[in-house]
Amino acid sequence: TRQKGSGLGLSISKSIVELHGGCMQVESEPDQGSTFTFTVPTFTPFQVLNDEINRKLAAEEQGESFLLCLIRLRGGTNDEGVARAGDTLPDRLVSELATSGLAVRTTDLVRRHGHNQLVIVANVHANSAPLLLSRWKDQIDRFVDDNHNGTDICVEFGKAVCPNDGTEAGILLDKAEARLAPFSN
Repeated sequence: TRQKGSGLGLSISKSIVELHGGCMQVESEPDQGSTFTFTVPTFTPFQVLNDEINRKLAAEEQGESFLLCLIRLRGGTNDEGVARAGDTLPDRLVSELATSGLAVRTTDLVRRHGHNQLVIVANVHANSAPLLLSRWKDQIDRFVDDNHNGTDICVEFGKAVCPNDGTEAGILLDKAEARLAPFSN
């Protein structure tokens, strides 16, 4: 006996696959049944981050400025200080920044980038960027002081402003990385 369904499962599956940039195929033979297959593209973490940043930039109103801040945690040779402090230190910092509300607003994008870097994207007025960077720096310094497990951690900041430095994620990330340096007021 054949069971009948509402037919929504295939429609929902197709929508999900297409939202992820994929496609679905079906092979069917009478009295044999059908085989459904799908493919979705794979993305590197860098591609996902670029896409998230570009979507944030596109979603906001024209004429707004965005501050992209790249934060690198460094310690010892080849970042072994960060590793000794725990591989989860960057993840815990992302969580702290995203949930505390003290330095990062709920509308800001906060993501881990690679082994020892974080990215924050916030819409700001150009003249308030230094104050925002200072708030982020203070909270990050407190977090690192509380979580460094006896290792020496250096925090570096690099920034880029959209639209002044560019309007695409890759360009902004490159400029912020080129400007990485220990924070100073």
